[in-house]
Amino acid sequence: MILIRPPFRARRAATRGPRVWVVAAVLAAGLAPGALTAQAMADPLVPRGRVRLDFSPSVSFWDTRYGLRSDGGSAAAEEEKLGSDLTDPRGVSLFPGIATLEQTLRALAGDASFQADVGSTRARLEKEVTRLDLGLRVGVFEWLTVGASVPYVKGRSTLDFAFRADSAANLGLNPLGSAGPSVSSLLSSLGDAAVAAGARARSVCAAGASAACQSATTLAQRANDFWQGMFGAYSATPFFPLGTAPVATKLRAAYASLDGALAGAGLPRIGAPLVFASKTLDDKAFRALPSDPGSGIGMTALQSYPGLWQMGDAEVNATVRLLQGERRDSAALSPRLAWGLYGGFAVRLPTGLLDDPDVFLDFSSGDGQRDLEGRLDGEIRLGSRFDLRGGFRYGTQAAVDVVRRVAPHEAPLPQASTRRAVRWTPGAYSFLEISPRVHLGEALAFAADFRRYHKASDTYALVGEEPEGTPPADLSVLARETEMTLQELSVGLRYSSLGLFRSGRVGTPAEIGVRWVRPLSGSGGQTPKATRLEASLSLFRRIWG
Repeated sequence: MILIRPPFRARRAATRGPRVWVVAAVLAAGLAPGALTAQAMADPLVPRGRVRLDFSPSVSFWDTRYGLRSDGGSAAAEEEKLGSDLTDPRGVSLFPGIATLEQTLRALAGDASFQADVGSTRARLEKEVTRLDLGLRVGVFEWLTVGASVPYVKGRSTLDFAFRADSAANLGLNPLGSAGPSVSSLLSSLGDAAVAAGARARSVCAAGASAACQSATTLAQRANDFWQGMFGAYSATPFFPLGTAPVATKLRAAYASLDGALAGAGLPRIGAPLVFASKTLDDKAFRALPSDPGSGIGMTALQSYPGLWQMGDAEVNATVRLLQGERRDSAALSPRLAWGLYGGFAVRLPTGLLDDPDVFLDFSSGDGQRDLEGRLDGEIRLGSRFDLRGGFRYGTQAAVDVVRRVAPHEAPLPQASTRRAVRWTPGAYSFLEISPRVHLGEALAFAADFRRYHKASDTYALVGEEPEGTPPADLSVLARETEMTLQELSVGLRYSSLGLFRSGRVGTPAEIGVRWVRPLSGSGGQTPKATRLEASLSLFRRIWG
């Protein structure tokens, strides 16, 4: 961040900061103001008896993330387009249940080469976040400033999406939606057949082991496997094989063989016919698929998200000067060497809104939980033209109960049945900044900042019991790719008349800043490769003294 401060005032000797007990009390809170994307670019301390009003707009935009790819069984870093999760020549990666559907149909149809194909999808996705931070800070003493800030955030996603079902497509819309009673009748008949075959096997085997017992047991297992397999196939995804697909022919043959075996054993035939998808989807139907009640997804349609202005996580903060001093030549206007050290704390409050798991491409305006953050900043000034600033922040984030769809991050359209109430604990984070700058005059400076941000992995725990009738959720998929590392470089200009005010040469000070932030590198899997433009305006008013 650019924190260009006015020149040091002339001092006869090095001065110490406030009493030790005050410093300890401030640092013990373990906090500091600001989030990674919303740092105030103004001076850390406000003159005693003055209030500073901060207006800090920023806009971030990206279409790429620092992702991960599989390389020989291990994860390797790779830059990925955001639209890659929605791009697939067979359309199967969008839906995590299709892998289960493939395995089930291979076993039922006896076709180990079967590959599901919905149709090709192509997507380009761009994201943008506009943010306005409104802050108020009061100079309680010359060495202590307290304040608060409230961010307003608007997230927007622009999606260009196309779907095409070609001649190779073998899946259509699941008949559970269009022919639900027929599917229910089939599954009920299969269940009755499995129960009857099981009862016959127990009766035949009651007399002891024999060839007849073995045959009856095999038939009972076969009937039960087909029943459970068909139940799983219909419920796995919004798709099911087309009636004209080769795998449908093989399923019919397997079904007829089982039906004949049941009749040969003196058991009632199944009776109900197999039910298949009737047609492939077109682009309009595919886009609307998540909102189709029969799809089981229970989400809004595949479309751009225009975004709404929402309040983010508000913050209260304090900054204290720990140490300040200088060395100067007696005749020099500016000190030969000057230094300063500042500590601070902030509490970020759970006033922001989390993203809705049922809204496609929804943005959150905050984490909805409490952060505690501590900060230490330092500065060294060499003559009148050059100084070096640096800072380190460390923050911990409290747990909060949220609703999540338990599915891999790369699967954007998981079934509604994957929704779980979980306790989310975001990982602790740190932020390091080094900022050399050149003063172009008493009030204007140019800065180039290097910044490194790191966040540890998040953790998740189930809240309450698993829903009845659903398999246990693997919460580890939510924690994957949540660790983040990002390194950025920014350049900018800052005008501040605060130094002129402190030397009595202006009546009312003001601070204005602008900077351009570019990513250098990153890792983690879901880390945005975002470019950001930031600006700030700070106005001062006297309230006492």
